[in-house]
Amino acid sequence: MMKNFKILIAGNMVNQGYITAKELRKKGYHVDLLTEENSHITADPAYLEPELKNNYPEWIKFFNKKKSSWKLQIIKLMRKYDLIHSWVEFSIFAQFCGKPFVVNTQGSDFRELSNSKTIRGYLLNRSYKKTKLIIYNQPDFWNVNKKILNQKGFFIPIIWDDKNWPKYERRKENEKLTIFHPTNLDFRLKKNQILFEGFQKFIKQFPNTHLVIVDRGIDSKKTHKIIKELDLENHTEFVTGPLNKTEMAKFYINSDIVADQFTIGSMGSIALESMIYEKPLITYIDKEVHKKSYGSIPPLISAKSPSEIFEGLLQLKDKNERMRIGKELNTWFKKYHSTKKISDQIELVYNSFEKGLDTKSILNELKSNLSS
Repeated sequence: MMKNFKILIAGNMVNQGYITAKELRKKGYHVDLLTEENSHITADPAYLEPELKNNYPEWIKFFNKKKSSWKLQIIKLMRKYDLIHSWVEFSIFAQFCGKPFVVNTQGSDFRELSNSKTIRGYLLNRSYKKTKLIIYNQPDFWNVNKKILNQKGFFIPIIWDDKNWPKYERRKENEKLTIFHPTNLDFRLKKNQILFEGFQKFIKQFPNTHLVIVDRGIDSKKTHKIIKELDLENHTEFVTGPLNKTEMAKFYINSDIVADQFTIGSMGSIALESMIYEKPLITYIDKEVHKKSYGSIPPLISAKSPSEIFEGLLQLKDKNERMRIGKELNTWFKKYHSTKKISDQIELVYNSFEKGLDTKSILNELKSNLSS
């Protein structure tokens, strides 16, 4: 790739834009990042690298939503680049900048917003029609819109920082089986309540069990209420969230089991982080689309009902089983979510756009590399 081919990664959901830009810059590419000023903690590069706080490199560009002209400023900035790698909703702006752009879907932008009868939903769908390529990171997206992904979709797993997570000595062996639930408390999107109901059933037989909940999200009050209604207060600890990377690492290390979400059908950042720390994971995935996307199914415990959570906890009551699953998940993570492997795939995407290839040729090149 020519040194003067300039790329802008627009959007930094859970720091995936930052990790991507940093990896491609190591390879010698001119890649900048656009992210929101004073963003959510997990979208701030300083979440991964605290030393960056108020000392960001010049290649990270910021926009401020408090300014009335922020949308226009984004489009103007995009026009200075040769290619826009637009995450989530940023393709809404990219389609009007007059430059080639890649769509990178990630969460509710594809699952919900694109299917909504709103102006944003219309513009998002319009961008899908205008782009040559849609990168999707979540296997369950295949169930959302097979038609568009068949035409121009390519699966690239979530890129994740697999090297710089803190290492600590575990305090000691837990006196109680400890379950860590750091997931955003949103009963509609995450179905946290399913975990609480399954946990209630489990402690009736195995009361020496402890649930740690990170207290964050729109259903925080509902969570406190249901914990009280289910008579789980003596078995539950609330930790004020959101937590920073160091705090999260300590809880991962000192927990026995990690429980994530129970409705989406794909894995997010919490699932991947738990794998880094070799922790057994209970969450819900659609196994069929994972097999299609990855070529294999992660060896986690998939659950989407209280009874399935109970059965999963029953299996993980055994320490040797927890260790076995945790190690297998860590091996699986390294195979499919290697930072280098994924950045190599994104490099191919950028090279294809620099060559001016059409959609069919881009997909053929990506598939050819995947099979080699």
